Amino acid sequence: MSHRIGKFFSHKPRHLRRTICRSGLTRPEISPNNRAICKDTVCKKEKSKLLKGDIRFGSWVEVSDYPGSWAWKHWGCVSGAQILNLRQSLAAGGEDYNWDLLDGYDELNDHPDLQEKVRRAIIDGHIAPEDFNGVSFLPFFFAGGGLLWSLAC
Repeated sequence: MSHRIGKFFSHKPRHLRRTICRSGLTRPEISPNNRAICKDTVCKKEKSKLLKGDIRFGSWVEVSDYPGSWAWKHWGCVSGAQILNLRQSLAAGGEDYNWDLLDGYDELNDHPDLQEKVRRAIIDGHIAPEDFNGVSFLPFFFAGGGLLWSLAC
């Protein structure tokens, strides 16, 4: 019976658990080593490692009764949903973005090209085609103001 209780109750106070789940902790950074394996389904299957010096994207993951850790992806494996969530959280109610809210963004100051890459992806709502690693559904707007979805490779 005691092992079942552990599955439903975390060792963290309720108010702290709620904050961590709601905040969606994510961050871009430059990979400091060659150890992490990309958590994208295709890359994970191939055991594709994140190379030192490449930009990577992390999501904070917590599993009940275990300490949290970062799950890393290649920058090109970041999903459109993740980019859109970032976009919404950085939008200050208008068209401007508050880049100070993006954890890790200020640490890219020595790499203005990578900062621009992150900025461009968030503003455009998707990873640049030359950086993209996978298959996704991309929105296409047409003159009539409608939205179509197309499978892009």
